[in-house]
Formats: sequence, structure tokens, C-alpha cells
Amino acid sequence: MSTRGEMTRMSGNPRLVMCARASMLTMRAFVSDAVTYDGLPISSGGAHGLGRLRGRSAYQAFQSFLDACSHERSLSSEFRLDGDEGPEVRERLEAHFPASEDRRFLPVPEDRVLQAIDLYEDVDVRPDRWGLTPVWFSVRAVFTVRQPHSHDPWPDQCRDRFNGFDVPGGITLGESVAYLTMSPKARMALQLCLPGATDRQVADTISWLQANLPFRISTKHWLRWTLTKSGTSYRPRRITPEVLS
Repeated sequence: MSTRGEMTRMSGNPRLVMCARASMLTMRAFVSDAVTYDGLPISSGGAHGLGRLRGRSAYQAFQSFLDACSHERSLSSEFRLDGDEGPEVRERLEAHFPASEDRRFLPVPEDRVLQAIDLYEDVDVRPDRWGLTPVWFSVRAVFTVRQPHSHDPWPDQCRDRFNGFDVPGGITLGESVAYLTMSPKARMALQLCLPGATDRQVADTISWLQANLPFRISTKHWLRWTLTKSGTSYRPRRITPEVLS
């Protein structure tokens, strides 16, 4: 099982509705530009390792970031079984978290995440030669980013303000998403969208986010998306924020 498959599947979960959907949008209503970060790119199977953080400690770091930097958020969690876990492991997990229609996935309610993490760490599954286990535990959070100084939500964080434009690789302009996976090492992936951000605002936001993240933000994977003349699409340009250079 790959990180790419896990992250991509979870990205298909229902999106959090964080803005009122307008009945009609004109082209002039679309936001003219946005800066995005996809690091490490989920579409390529990437995620930042969290070092020695495991289990509850990793989840606490994940939640601490969201508490500090998000205005609103919606979490979805699940176990994923790749079929090589054995009947005893499956039976034990399903005794607490029944499988969905697709029996590879065992949904976990938000108020039982810590119980699921403890169960994951107690299940006897051995990593393969690549260090991965046949049982994964994952948490996905769709969230709105705060502004670093006022702590108000960043404006225009709404997919409708970008004509529902999906960036190749899985990002939707107007949305930010954080992922935490355990297999067995903890990893975190981050997709950010900062609508209408100036270079100075991007630098300030990076410094603030970095102070609350359990991994180092990459100098790569930053793009500025600009609305095309047709007003129906966005064109990317690679950037390296000055604070990271």
C-alpha cells in the first residue's frame, strides 16, 4: 500500500462546507490569484516524517497545529487494511470499528480517535521490508487558515471563489487540508491555499505556520496561481518564498 493511495482515497471524502454557496457567480467574482503549498506532494506519495513522534504524541502535534492555525476544521479518520493483516487482526479491529461497505476501510468517529490510536499501537502487525504495515491509521482535516497577526480567517477560502478549480495533484483552490498517517511511523502532509496573498503576507504566514508545525516546511512546491484572461481557469507559476530561500 502506498502513501499516495491512502492520501488520494481520503481526499475523496465529503468536503467541509465552509462558505455559503452563492446561487450565481460571475467571472468577476472569482479571486484573481492564490498561493499554494503541496508539500511533500500527496499525489507523488509524499509526506513529512515526524521523527520520534508516535501514536498519541503525533496526534497531539497534529491537533496543536490545527488549534493554533485553523479557524474551522472538519476531521475524518479511518483504518485501512490491505488484505495481509490476517483474520485475527481484522476481527479485533472490526470489534471496535465496523468496516464500511468497502471492507478495506474502517471509519473512526472523531470522538474515538484516541481509542483508535491506542488500538492501532496495540495490534500485532509487523512492518514489511519497506517499513510499512498492512494496517494504516489516517486522519484528514479540511480547514480554513487563520491570518498570523489578527488570527481572523484568511479571506476567500471557498472553492466557489475559484470556480471550483482543481489543481493537478489533488489541491482545490480555496481549500487547505492536513493529513496524519501512521504505518507505523507517523507522517504528516499539508496542502495550503492562501487566496490573494502578497509575497510579504506569504512570508509572514510561513514563519507563523512553521512555529506551529512538527516538521520543516519545504522550500519547494510553492506555486502562485493567476486567473487567466478567459476568467475560467488558473495558470501556475513556481515561486520560492524569500523567507525560505
